[in-house]
Amino acid sequence: GGSTVPSKAKAIADGVRQSGFPLGTCLVSWHIGRSNRLAGALIAAVLLLVCMQTSRSYAGANPHCTVMMTNVNFGSVTLSASPIDTTGTLSIICPVEGGPDQFACVSIEAGSSGDATSRKMLNGTDAIRYDLYKDAAHTQLWGSWESGYAGSGLQAIVPRTTTNFTVYGRIFASQSVPSGTYTSTFSVSPRLTSKDNTGKPSCPPTQNVSTTSFTATVTVQGSCSVSAATLNFGNAGSLATNIDATTSINVTCSTGTPYQIGLNAGNGTGATVSNRKMTYGGSTVSYQLYSDSARTTNWGNS
Repeated sequence: GGSTVPSKAKAIADGVRQSGFPLGTCLVSWHIGRSNRLAGALIAAVLLLVCMQTSRSYAGANPHCTVMMTNVNFGSVTLSASPIDTTGTLSIICPVEGGPDQFACVSIEAGSSGDATSRKMLNGTDAIRYDLYKDAAHTQLWGSWESGYAGSGLQAIVPRTTTNFTVYGRIFASQSVPSGTYTSTFSVSPRLTSKDNTGKPSCPPTQNVSTTSFTATVTVQGSCSVSAATLNFGNAGSLATNIDATTSINVTCSTGTPYQIGLNAGNGTGATVSNRKMTYGGSTVSYQLYSDSARTTNWGNS
């Protein structure tokens, strides 16, 4: 009677709030006598209101995580005998409104071009081979849990905040392609699947999916490298007749890059491109360089 019913209702409501019923599940067993029907009805109404508030609270307490990814840009490069590296950043964003840590699995597919050997960036029909890795040593390929491409993806336990992961990109060494811009597009990739980090989860979980897109790109500059072996005329006791010798000049250029090889006069005293000289002390020996085996076309510097 009197204030007893509200006091009981308040006590029960506080108990429901503190009990932690999952997602608004309220199970109430209330036995009332004939004389307490009014009190029971009031308490039941209070419990219903608390259950509705609890349900709304739990429904928003565990929002899903999302994934974002920067582009992987190798910049403007000259291909060489060494690999070319760059990085991108993958972010898993888990809202901070509460809830447990998340078990996250992140897959990256082949992109718009790739095969069993590697991923590829394309410029028309020309391709540059590269790949994406989970580690700075470039030994652990970043693949897909769903398709199995390049092995497995990333597995991590992340808190309810923003967690960043580095994606390591590498263009393989010793490739020769025409100059230009090469790209690969990743649509609906990376793909994040996540769930509460409870029990013994394994990748990939089937709920809470988030995807994004990014591109991998590089601009290849036309370039050449050149090397030459020593031109050795050997030993000679007399210079009364011509002495012939040959050597080689090796040029390596990116595909389609035009080039021209010129030879200057050298550093012999008084030498010109049409009358080169080898020097020993104050003495000189004249010689010529030719671009044909008949030795009729002087190899100049223009």
